[in-house]
Amino acid sequence: MQQNWVNTAKHWAMHTALPFWGSVGVDNVSGGFHERLSLQGTPIHDMPRRLMVQARQTYVFAHAFEMGWFPQGAELAARGAAHMISKYYKADGQAGWVHSVDSNGLVVNNVRDCYAHAFVLFALAWAYRVTKDKKLLAIIDETLVFLDSKMAHDSFGGFQNAVGEKSFTRLQNPHMHMFEAFLSLYEATGQARFLARAGEIYGLFTARFFNHEAKILPEYFDNTWSAVKGDKGKIFEPGHHFEWAWLMRKYQDLSGRDGSPYVNSLCETANRFGFDENTGLIYDEVLENGRVFTPSHTVCA
Repeated sequence: MQQNWVNTAKHWAMHTALPFWGSVGVDNVSGGFHERLSLQGTPIHDMPRRLMVQARQTYVFAHAFEMGWFPQGAELAARGAAHMISKYYKADGQAGWVHSVDSNGLVVNNVRDCYAHAFVLFALAWAYRVTKDKKLLAIIDETLVFLDSKMAHDSFGGFQNAVGEKSFTRLQNPHMHMFEAFLSLYEATGQARFLARAGEIYGLFTARFFNHEAKILPEYFDNTWSAVKGDKGKIFEPGHHFEWAWLMRKYQDLSGRDGSPYVNSLCETANRFGFDENTGLIYDEVLENGRVFTPSHTVCA
């Protein structure tokens, strides 16, 4: 039965989703990918185009090409990377990547946030993987210099949520995607420095993020990477537990460091408390005592 579902999903991806988004989802006039389509499949132009979306689509097409699922994927990934660099990188004359532009490529939001920068690195790693364009490596290095100089958390490791942000709340989620990006950069280039940087985030997870007593991964931290007070500091997302578990297995395969205790704890807690018995879907947010905090079922990010 499980294999039937796998085959069905694969067929849908190869013959429906990828051809659709690889045609209708591509903006052949302004470049890049459409942010959103109507339910009728018509592009919606009058809205900001987030860097994160451009990066994710670039990754999807590169990976689909490598898997042999979509022959046009390498070209679309190359075009996606070029568009991001042209419209989002230093788009307002300052270092780093802006958050969003309009359909004409004009800056809408010039915030530099950690989450989007993680996805840029992830996308550029995959674009390089299928194109071997060395110009992408130079942009990757410049992006890392920006992150280290403008977004690094001075005393406790990791990164700020965004440049110039006033809030002292720190988030683990952007670091999960930065971890993923460094693993992808290592796989794409074979350069040990990227695996070492993934190791730094792994160390932050084990020392700061993970609650060893409750066996949960809190979402919200203060400026010292201690979980914030009250219920907010006891929230975990089952979906993020599963994402981290998958990434830790990949890190273990690449580095040889055994992350099994963390993988097992993450999956055990998520499986125990995370599923809605009526639908089989996972809850968005649960408290460490197992009480559902947010009962919706949003796609994890």
